[in-house]
This record gives sequence, C-alpha cells and structure tokens, in this order.
Amino acid sequence: MKRTERIDAHSKGAAGSTSPQMASSSQSRLRCAVVALGLFVAASFSSTLAFGQDRKLDPPPPAPTPPMNFAGDETIGTLPIIQGPQAVELRRDLVIAQPSLCLEGELSTILNSIAFTRGDVVATIVSTDARSGRVRLVFPGNAQIAFDKLMIESSSIRVGLWTPGRTHSNLEAVWSDRRAMIGVGAAFSDLPILSMSAAGALSYSPLLLMAHGAGSWTSLLATTTQDFLIVRQAH
Repeated sequence: MKRTERIDAHSKGAAGSTSPQMASSSQSRLRCAVVALGLFVAASFSSTLAFGQDRKLDPPPPAPTPPMNFAGDETIGTLPIIQGPQAVELRRDLVIAQPSLCLEGELSTILNSIAFTRGDVVATIVSTDARSGRVRLVFPGNAQIAFDKLMIESSSIRVGLWTPGRTHSNLEAVWSDRRAMIGVGAAFSDLPILSMSAAGALSYSPLLLMAHGAGSWTSLLATTTQDFLIVRQAH
C-alpha cells in the first residue's frame, strides 16, 4: 500500500526534515479520525468511552495489504477474486445468527460500488423502502469486500453492523493507539468506516471492530489503498 508507506515515512522522519505543512496535514488527519470515531460512539450509543493513555495498544495494528489473513478463516486470501455481477450472491432465505456486516442503500448503487470480492460473499436482501428502492444487504459469511473508494464515499450507502434478533453485543473499536468499548442494543448500528475513509484515517491505520455476543463473535477490519476501501469480516 504505497499511500500508507508514504505517510509512515513522513511520521518516522526527523523533526527537522518535516515541513510545517506536512505536520499540519498529518495532525489534521489524526484529528478528523478521532472526531469521526468519537462522534460514532457518542451519537450511536449512550455509553462511556474508554479512550486514553491507560488503554493504549503497543504497537498499533499494522496496515494490511490484500490478501488479508487474520483470525477466522485463513483461506480467504487464497480464494479467487470475483468481479462483475457474480461478486455478490443475493438470497432471501439466509439465517443471520451473529453480528454481521450490513449495507443499506439502493441495490444498484451498492452493487456498482463493489469492485471485487473474496470468500463467502453471500448476502440476504431485505427491502427497507419500496418507493425509493432502498434495501438492506447483510453479509453473514467470512468475506473480503473491496469497494471503489471514491464511489462509495460519495454515495448515500450506510455501512453498519446488523445484530440479529434480541442478541446484545459489545462492540470494541480500535484505531491506531485508541480503543473504545460500546454496548450495541439496536438491530442496525452505523459504523464510522466511510467517514474515516474519507478523512484519510484508514490509510494511516486500519480500523478494527470486534463484536462479542452470547456465544458468538465477529471482527471487521477496514483499510484503504489509493483506489479501494477494503472490509474484511471473520467469525
């Protein structure tokens, strides 16, 4: 990921070799990311943030490059890349038993924003507004989805976490050296993935989201390249 490497190179340089403009740009990017994650937590849930020096992670999670292999299904990165109309298999009879990645928007917009996929990319489709054609796609499997970064950032698509039934989950959000623990009670919870992508924060450090429920867990890892926003889900 060339963009990440350039940013890391600037951050590791000596103070004398970094221009005021570069320092200001880097500080602005970090502020935007922290604000995006903070607003997500404050607006979506009435819970206490666990940000601070006492919750720092050392080292921060590294920025991955596709194919990404982490906890869950290590075979995803070895599976073929699927592009075009077959990138997502749509079903209406899937049982969603654990917290899962969810996209809301017009079906054509969602499908057009997906550049390629890997893994078990099957989604259940539910109509949320017949007049406007808005739908909800829930992805229950271990999958990697790469979106056209510019297209999805400029769209009205909502990226969230779908929690089935009355399942209550605890959502842990980790970005760079910051961590937040949140209680998830609503069926659909907005995630700060798009706002952090647009702010350039995901090219600095990936966002790791971990949902822990009764007898289940889900992890989402979001990162960006110059052209793609990549989201990886594992159970």
